[in-house]
Amino acid sequence: MYDTAEICIPDHARIEEALRVSELRYRRLFETAKDGVLLLDADTGQITDVNPYLIEMLGYSKEEFIHKALWEIGAFKDTNLNKAAFKKLQEQGYVHYENLPLATKDGHLVDVEFVSNIYPVDGTRVIQCNIRDITERKKAENALRESEQKLQEQNVLLEQKNTALREIMNQNRDEKERVEKQVQANVENLLNPVIEKLKGKGTLLSKRYIALLETNLKEITSAFGSDISSRVLSLTSKEIEICNMIKSGFSSKEISEAIHVSARTIETHRNSIRKKLHITGKDVNLATYLKFLK
Repeated sequence: MYDTAEICIPDHARIEEALRVSELRYRRLFETAKDGVLLLDADTGQITDVNPYLIEMLGYSKEEFIHKALWEIGAFKDTNLNKAAFKKLQEQGYVHYENLPLATKDGHLVDVEFVSNIYPVDGTRVIQCNIRDITERKKAENALRESEQKLQEQNVLLEQKNTALREIMNQNRDEKERVEKQVQANVENLLNPVIEKLKGKGTLLSKRYIALLETNLKEITSAFGSDISSRVLSLTSKEIEICNMIKSGFSSKEISEAIHVSARTIETHRNSIRKKLHITGKDVNLATYLKFLK
């Protein structure tokens, strides 16, 4: 008998020590948890313990929690909802609210995720409520939704502007075509008959001027006129005039006589034109280059 007691006492002590260590570990986890934790009596619904994190989150003292039901605490303002949730918890053993607003003691609302379940402890049923502050997450989600909404609005506005721009471009294209047809009709109906009459009169040089005039008029009414305008935008009006005469086969002497400047001045213009067209130092005939300029 003595031997049996001697064996049992150390076993009992080890069990008690294991329980003490387990309780200490649980208490440390309870005290240091980064979520709010409430412990309730599953039969009465009264709070038996609360951890420091929830006390700090809601601003109530521990004494204001203990021995009270959830719906008796100002943080859980909706009495009917909390009574219904407690009844559901008693029946099903589990409740979960993804977004539950709680009021702090100073009146601020805190968005929380609320998870509660029942488990047995020493022959009694205990309710553990885990309460996670999701206020910052909610702010981020709301900011994301607002950004998405603004982006959608901007996309709609951009599409409206693009539609308006396309309409303007279409109108401009139609107007351009109308003006081009009008200019071409005016040249054909008003100027070409006069040019035809002038061809039969005058000297050889004057006839060449008439031919140049005719060529220039054709360029005005063709796509080449717009091409050369965009390609040689850096040329002066005098250089463009000389370009047209070179392209039509006029020599430097003929050009100088036509515009009343010296031959040396014409050569200076030629060099400037070649430089602006990026063909200086290249084995390229200027007249040929101008004829095929696109």
